[in-house]
Amino acid sequence: MSSNGAGLSQLCVCSESPNPSKPSSTLAILPGMSTYNVQNVLGSKESGYIEKHDLEMFLEKRFPRDKFPGPAVDRFHIREGIEQFEFWAPELVPLNDFSIKGEPQEWWDYPKCLEDYNPVIIDGDAAIKRIKELASNLFTDEDSLDVQIIERYEGPKRTSALTFFNEDSLMFFIKADSPPIITPSCRIISIPQAFSLSKLSINQNCMQQLLVHFNVSLDFLNVLLKFRNQPHIFKESSGHTSVSLEPDRSYSVTYQLMYVEKNGRKSPKDPWSMRQTGVFHRYSLNNNTNLFIFLHPMKNSAAQCRLEAFFEKGDYAGPLSEEAMEVHLLLFSSYLNNWQVYIKELGRIFKSLREKILMFDVSRDVNYNLSPDTLKKLRSLEDKVSFRTTACLQGAIRTVRALKDTYDVRPMDGFKRDSDSKKMYSSLSAILNRLKGHLASVEIMQKRIGATIGLIGSHRISELIFI
Repeated sequence: MSSNGAGLSQLCVCSESPNPSKPSSTLAILPGMSTYNVQNVLGSKESGYIEKHDLEMFLEKRFPRDKFPGPAVDRFHIREGIEQFEFWAPELVPLNDFSIKGEPQEWWDYPKCLEDYNPVIIDGDAAIKRIKELASNLFTDEDSLDVQIIERYEGPKRTSALTFFNEDSLMFFIKADSPPIITPSCRIISIPQAFSLSKLSINQNCMQQLLVHFNVSLDFLNVLLKFRNQPHIFKESSGHTSVSLEPDRSYSVTYQLMYVEKNGRKSPKDPWSMRQTGVFHRYSLNNNTNLFIFLHPMKNSAAQCRLEAFFEKGDYAGPLSEEAMEVHLLLFSSYLNNWQVYIKELGRIFKSLREKILMFDVSRDVNYNLSPDTLKKLRSLEDKVSFRTTACLQGAIRTVRALKDTYDVRPMDGFKRDSDSKKMYSSLSAILNRLKGHLASVEIMQKRIGATIGLIGSHRISELIFI
């Protein structure tokens, strides 16, 4: 074995693989078993003490099977020796490619490092200041992560799903993708919160590395910084949506989908919560690929579970461009039905309160006594309907309209819609119409609540209550 000058400790070139029955330190040859012919020896210290599982994941990413055919099982023949790993590969892997240790990058690299960064229209310093102010409350301080990456490659059911639980393994994934030997046709990165008011399950350094590596636009930062405590500020956080169209008909869409969901709490606590999912989607025409980043309000959220099943079962229907729109449809449909149940519940509460108020003839009964709790509940209901529910539905409607506009300009074969394209467009229209219907119901309820409060005020009941 000879020393190499390319970064690895040792290198051996053979035409046959080592004997799997021998100890890992033995470099015996088993005749008749051909495999990759370049042996790499990687020192543990030089690699930052990489784990075997992470090394295998790195090699799978670096040498995809369709580009580098090899044995069906144990194709890298990784063997762990004393303070080193030995493995076989199609070529020598430089040690620098394994080096992920070192000082974490500071946030001042982003967004100024973006390919389309324009200091005239983007105030990078202001963006950095916002990140630094909120970072400690937004990202986990621990090395324990929970980041899932689903990748789909062209071909029937060629899908992989990986979950990263620590910084090193995620950084190795990014290293192996730089530059990518083969780019997946669709990549979905899911980052959850442990629960809706907790920090995101990713630390600050990993988030920045993802944003930089995948060249994620600054628009996504506006969604990212709205997480954790921000959902309660409904006037300022009512569904951010941004669309960017490129001259070559590539595009990116960023939005914050807000919705209601059962939280499992028992009465008298509110059994419904307002929640949000952050989305970034970029379609690149030059290589016909899609990148999604999802910020979920909890681990194993309804949308995340359905996404996993969607790709695992190979439910994608046809062309990649249609599949990308199906991902958006899947997200909306995961929570759309909740609105009908929630609005019906609001209507039931309002009916009960209104009956209590109207059961008296306030013009005759000078001793009319409206419970302070009843008025408090009515005001709380007005806040839910007039601000939270209305704002969330209006934001969702804006997002669906933006998706429809994007769908109108995206590239299609011959610029003619086939049956799948028409079906996708019709599905978006159906979701839009349902959201409009829900909003109309809420606006009617809003007027009735206002009229009821006005009825109380016209008879100066508010003064009688506190006498």
